[in-house]
Amino acid sequence: MRYQKIVMSPTDDIFVSRIGGLPLLETSDSWPLDPNTGRPLLLLATIQTGFLSDLFPQFAFADEHCISIFVCFDSSSRICVRRLAIQEQSQIEKIGNEASKVILHKRSRTPCDPPNNAPKPLAMLRMKLNSPADEESDPSMPDRGTIFSKVGGIPGWAQDPIDLPGYTYVLQISEHDIWRINPGHAGLLANDTGFLFLRSLHEFGESGAFFIQFS
Repeated sequence: MRYQKIVMSPTDDIFVSRIGGLPLLETSDSWPLDPNTGRPLLLLATIQTGFLSDLFPQFAFADEHCISIFVCFDSSSRICVRRLAIQEQSQIEKIGNEASKVILHKRSRTPCDPPNNAPKPLAMLRMKLNSPADEESDPSMPDRGTIFSKVGGIPGWAQDPIDLPGYTYVLQISEHDIWRINPGHAGLLANDTGFLFLRSLHEFGESGAFFIQFS
């Protein structure tokens, strides 16, 4: 199965696919909130047009749009980690608990000011893709792929493989690639991996699911 490794480096460019920074939402009124606490969610990543379409042409979208991935984050406890985690198939109902939000929206020209009580943003890291390659998987664990950040390939499950009907796995993000420049957000992905699944991108709004697994 084909994949592209994600290589991350510090950036000040808000219009690239990136980890962290502030979202390109038009107003703070559309910033998603955690329904359990009322606090704004943390922007994990912004995906720009073309980032996925080499391996997933069905998920191409217009230049003036982008995808924002938000997650809950609390540096003082592991509550958010437990809410974000889907370790086995029986837990997929947690997708609807709004501990994360994946939103397709119009891309604003400037970053959105955060609402009151928003978590401190992650320092920005540009996500660049290397050339497509064949998946590198452990032959002793054929249902698990590589665990680094990547688009496509076989998900690098830490626990049970997860199937989300109506969704397609497109990428994963390893906390290992982001924690050194963001030590204040250590544990954001339980020191392991987050997985992005997408569905139709024909309309603005919720367009996917993001969850984590950890060992």
